[in-house]
Amino acid sequence: KESKKLIYTHFKDLQEGLVVDTFKPHGMLSGDADVELQQQALWNVVTETVFYYDKLHLTEKIFKPILHKHPFVLVSNPHTLPLLHRRGYQTFHPYIDESYDTQEDNARRLCMIADEIKRLSMLTDEELSEWQSNVNEICEHNFTTLANSQDWYMPLPFDQSP
Repeated sequence: KESKKLIYTHFKDLQEGLVVDTFKPHGMLSGDADVELQQQALWNVVTETVFYYDKLHLTEKIFKPILHKHPFVLVSNPHTLPLLHRRGYQTFHPYIDESYDTQEDNARRLCMIADEIKRLSMLTDEELSEWQSNVNEICEHNFTTLANSQDWYMPLPFDQSP
């Protein structure tokens, strides 16, 4: 109950001003994505498949903002951002407070993410313009990394294949 109350408190103010790119029931094919909506976004909140389980896991969801050259906040289980780093991608510290990724308590991690979303949502036009200028190089790097990627298979530490 305490975790739910804490999470609700942190998210209740986020209802206005956010646009949700919804999925069709039982998943969504990439061809069904709302490209126009994605292009208009300034930054993305990526809700990965895994949040509550102890498993490092990336899906196509994270590559949508990378493809559109957008910065992102990743809602996932802890220690997922280093998985992106190992693939050659950069993330957005110090322009996005990514300390949430080290928080192992699920409720606290979600609250930290909500706080960062609030902070980003409250940037003035001047602050947002400077922020966008700062993250642009990272977005370009990530797009180039994705465009040049030829190895879509990344063995996990327990994988014995060559």
